[in-house]
Amino acid sequence: MPSGAKILLVMSFMIKILIAYGQDSSIARLDISNFSDCVSAMSISTSNIVGPTTSPHGYGKIMEFKDNPVGSLYFFEKEHHTVWYKFRALQTAWLVFDIFPLQPADDYDFLLFKAGDNFCNDIFQKKAVPVRTNIARTGGQNAGKTGLSLQASQEFVRAGPGDSYSKALKVNKGDLFYLVLDNVYEKGEGHYIIFDYLDDRGKSLSPKSIRGKVMDLETRQPLQAEITFYDISGAQKISSATADISNGEFSISLPADIQYFETYRLSVSRQGYFFKDIEVVPYQLINKREKTEIFLAKLRENKSYQITNIYFYPNSPQYVSASEPVLNDLLKLMNENQGMKIEIQGHIDGCAGNDYIITKLSESRALNIKKYLVDKGISPDRIIAKGYGCQKMIYPNPENEEERQMNRRVEIIILKM
Repeated sequence: MPSGAKILLVMSFMIKILIAYGQDSSIARLDISNFSDCVSAMSISTSNIVGPTTSPHGYGKIMEFKDNPVGSLYFFEKEHHTVWYKFRALQTAWLVFDIFPLQPADDYDFLLFKAGDNFCNDIFQKKAVPVRTNIARTGGQNAGKTGLSLQASQEFVRAGPGDSYSKALKVNKGDLFYLVLDNVYEKGEGHYIIFDYLDDRGKSLSPKSIRGKVMDLETRQPLQAEITFYDISGAQKISSATADISNGEFSISLPADIQYFETYRLSVSRQGYFFKDIEVVPYQLINKREKTEIFLAKLRENKSYQITNIYFYPNSPQYVSASEPVLNDLLKLMNENQGMKIEIQGHIDGCAGNDYIITKLSESRALNIKKYLVDKGISPDRIIAKGYGCQKMIYPNPENEEERQMNRRVEIIILKM
């Protein structure tokens, strides 16, 4: 991969990570400022995602942990910035969870206790012993994540360099637990926590799901459609669902090993409609109270359809491999509609430079998409490829990367159905 392309892809990835880790100011934060002591622990449900939270500041009214050995397996040397949570196990199963810092450089440690009567008093008198701990120094690695995992081997991880995850815990339904988190850094940020319950094979017993609704773009009426959930490359099909014919609603269950803060794809299709390919970050959709609405446009002659998620290397006609799932959607559309003829239009995001070179670049990109379809068996007579350079920019004076990306697009015109 050319070095410029690597920089572009890394920048795009980092922008998505910043959004995924709660840097969007429109997302309301869960206020944890009053839960820094055991006696005031926040009651949470492990069926939901906890967060994004505000930042923990200070140790509360009582410093429950202090003067402990630096290399202790079981306790913080002292509290820095803590929050206490309490919850009951929803299943008899292996309990796992992920703690995601909003600021990857933060260093969150945790202690997990199985609680009995007078638990907080036992904490104060140093009689309570945790069932799992992780006090390792992350050093910003693994995006600062920590938690419990089936793959981890150690029940307790002491301070200093070490594994960021501790071994999953076998729990019984109804067991009461207290979880205390401590962030070493004073000017840190908040976090998310995602819980799950797994059987002995690692299968989730309480899978989370993405819910949505498919509708006709013009009439807003519900549509039955096929929805497929892929990894970002499109190479691995993870799960699928069919939107209900009566209300257009669907639900896709997520596997236990889903990476909630990574980017995946939803491919949505229905006969007689132009497909939709959507990049999604699972936690954003799981956290939504409303169903995600997806609109499909009916196929019509002389109508333009924009294809999203086709990416090219900078100043190159070559698309990146991550674009192939979308090209396969277009291939499927052409195979399902044997009489369809299309024009592929290439557009770029600026007019700086030689107009001829700019137009040729956009044309070469369109031709490369045509070549992909022809190589897969589509007759070349059914496809016209044209480059429009910067002649038809949606945003003539783009102010941000999103607007530039909208300009840097591929559109399909249906010439004949």
